Amino acid sequence: MNADSLIELKNRIAGQGKEVLLRLHDSWDAGYVLDGIETLNETIRLNPGNPLDHCIRGELHARVFEVDEAIEDFSEAIRLDPNEAFYHSRRGRLWREKSPSPDYDASIRDFDEAIRLDPNSYLAYTGRGLTYEAQSQYDKAIKDFDEAIRLDPGRDEAYGFRGEAYQKQGLYDKAIKDFDEAIRLDPEYAWLYASRGIAYQGQGLYDKAINDFDETIRLDPEFAWAYAHRGETYQEQGLYDKAINDFDEVIRLKPESDLAYAYRGEAYQEQGLYDKAIKDFDEAIRLDPEYDLAYACRGEAYREQGLYDKAINDFDEAIRLNSDNAFAHASRGEAYRSLERYDEAIMDFDEVLALEPGNSSVHASRGEVYRQQGQFDKAIADFDKALELDPGNAFAIEKRGLAEIKAKQKPSTTAKL
Repeated sequence: MNADSLIELKNRIAGQGKEVLLRLHDSWDAGYVLDGIETLNETIRLNPGNPLDHCIRGELHARVFEVDEAIEDFSEAIRLDPNEAFYHSRRGRLWREKSPSPDYDASIRDFDEAIRLDPNSYLAYTGRGLTYEAQSQYDKAIKDFDEAIRLDPGRDEAYGFRGEAYQKQGLYDKAIKDFDEAIRLDPEYAWLYASRGIAYQGQGLYDKAINDFDETIRLDPEFAWAYAHRGETYQEQGLYDKAINDFDEVIRLKPESDLAYAYRGEAYQEQGLYDKAIKDFDEAIRLDPEYDLAYACRGEAYREQGLYDKAINDFDEAIRLNSDNAFAHASRGEAYRSLERYDEAIMDFDEVLALEPGNSSVHASRGEVYRQQGQFDKAIADFDKALELDPGNAFAIEKRGLAEIKAKQKPSTTAKL
């Protein structure tokens, strides 16, 4: 952006409003942004009192993820023109996106002020809704998206955002309905197909999910998130080679993605390719040393090979990082059970069932520990609970029968089947 294109941009803003900046934002390449910042530095040096110049420079900084500089520019724009709702909305978004420490309270304050200044601001309601959603305050988020849709039912964004809020609550039917409407309004928006695909994935409708991820990738072949979720969907179907191909693509597009390495590691593990799995979990942990699930998954790969000491070390670290990691507790419990460290196994299984009382497999595993200890009444009670939760739990059926025999009880009809 040179001086002439800056004038052209200001003319467009004068004719179309400041929100034209949002429509142009993604089209600005790095060269345009850097030239624009340089041009505006000189413009502001000569005339520091124009809030629009600070706004435009703030948008340019935001485009290259210079969030602190962008916040500084919008703060100056607000100081110069405190009654402009757009400036508060844009700074509100930046507070939310500030990394690694978002300031959600500051974000909400800015959106509140934008709405006070302009009660019909679609941008402020959608922005505040996204800040609520980032804090898992889904009811508040949905209320704001409702208002944005009331203000402008012809725009797709609020439908998509509301659909995502429903999806995160597991309200998949409502989510899909919103994504359908957003796609009707903007059938070329790749993110909407990916989001609807995740909702279908959550319902176990894998073919529909994959169709949506395919469409996402057709519209945007560089959309790493779509490859990741398609790979996850293939993995849930047991199509591990296809899953690995998709995770390979994620890693090509985003080589610093710890999640992609962890997911690919899980796919290798399911195929019994433990060395490859552990190598991927190692890389995931290198990229994010605080990634508790990667430690838990690597521990499980060690456990499945009978390397119990290494497995327990990894489960310990996963639990240190996240004491509510039920998978790590369950797997460590299984490792303790294999080592006949029964009291420690029961403590871990107790912890899992406090977090997930409906876990049939862990009830069965704890029942087996009780059986090994000769506590047959407790064992049978756990096997009964496991079968109540999952009548097809073959392990619980077999072990319950053995417990009844040892307790000198008549085996149940279920155990005979």
